[in-house]
Amino acid sequence: MANIAGGRLQQLRREKGLTGIELGKILGVSKQTISCWETGKIEMDYSILNKLADYFHVSIDYLLGRSNERNLDLSRATNIDGWQTVPVYKQISCGEGCFCDDEIIDYVAVPSNIVRTKDCFAVPANGDSMINIGINDGDTLIFKKTEAYEDNDIVAVCIDTEEIALCKRVKVVNEDSILLMSENNKYSPILIDKNKKARVIGKLVYSIKKF
Repeated sequence: MANIAGGRLQQLRREKGLTGIELGKILGVSKQTISCWETGKIEMDYSILNKLADYFHVSIDYLLGRSNERNLDLSRATNIDGWQTVPVYKQISCGEGCFCDDEIIDYVAVPSNIVRTKDCFAVPANGDSMINIGINDGDTLIFKKTEAYEDNDIVAVCIDTEEIALCKRVKVVNEDSILLMSENNKYSPILIDKNKKARVIGKLVYSIKKF
């Protein structure tokens, strides 16, 4: 597996015009690690394979030599070697908190031991309000569909004054009110009480970094 995967990694890297140093910087590893992957001295684990598949826009099966088809139609896939596919929505409308198929912009593969496709959704992170916990603009956030939450959960929430769902941390104040917290000090907490309504539509369970 390692030799096939390494050969295909080297081919994809060269096609993109990247040096080992450049690809290493993108993935956060050394050029020596890239070289070891390409020569088969070190096997790539599934987290690395997933990152490479996302970056080069190919399937993991292609990287491993199990298929000669580079691109996998994730919209038709359900479970691939322990991975599940989750629909990525452009945004979630807060008017109804609805999930419309025509708003699906992509599909992502995530570990099946973490999520189940039928009760999860994904949206791109927008802005810098959660950067202190490593959520950056453009990252893909996977939420489990639920209206339940506990203190300190990170949730997707619809607020009556916003048009789209927000990603915030919940801090329970008392049984009648909560604070929706950003993870960036330049944003003030949002108080939710009887005078300002909100509805949680999902709990964060996984995230995929944008490269």
